[in-house]
Amino acid sequence: MNDKIVFSDFYGTLSKGRISSEFLDFLYERKLYHEDFYPVQKSLVKRYNEGNISYNDYMLIWGELWAGGLKGRNSEDITSAAKEFYPSFKDSIYPFAFEVMQIFKEKNHELVLVSAGAHEVVSLAAKDLGMDGLLATKCEIKKGKYTGDIITKLHLPKGKEDAITDYVHKNKLSLSNSLAMGDSEHDKCMLEVVPHQIVINPTDSFAIYAKRRFWKVLTQDNVVEYVRSLE
Repeated sequence: MNDKIVFSDFYGTLSKGRISSEFLDFLYERKLYHEDFYPVQKSLVKRYNEGNISYNDYMLIWGELWAGGLKGRNSEDITSAAKEFYPSFKDSIYPFAFEVMQIFKEKNHELVLVSAGAHEVVSLAAKDLGMDGLLATKCEIKKGKYTGDIITKLHLPKGKEDAITDYVHKNKLSLSNSLAMGDSEHDKCMLEVVPHQIVINPTDSFAIYAKRRFWKVLTQDNVVEYVRSLE
């Protein structure tokens, strides 16, 4: 049973770009996202950026809107659009992310990307990063079309905790020597259920919380050196 698992958040931790928001714009421009849902999504992002809504509330609403805006769309069209979009986003992934994942791989860790972002595009980033597993937001698809329903819970406040717990149980793994990487409040539940934590580029408030829990707080400038030093 493998107990050396790295669960890593994506946006903010490994990437400076908001992959799902940028993909949303890309889909809308190509008339692949419902025109009634798009302005609501953009208004939601603005409210969050202005500090008028918490991150957890933002993600909760985002997930439902994401699924609703894709209702009736052909899944093959969305998959094709994701492949067209991703190359323009790839440079938003921090260079250290590739190096860190390679080091963990050399240390025989199983790598799992955990993101509330859209599976269609986060899956392409996971492949580039050499991840062994992916937990990301999925929408229901029936007969090749999106139904408008969301089938994962990663957008919920404890979604990441539940997702990694289910992943470990399903794959007969163990959390006994696992590690999680995150940067924000939404990652807290995931970080709390593993024995080892790395917090990268956190907000000031989350850095204070992490230090009080004796979690390792790093930046993109020293994370590679730290990961190399791990046994």
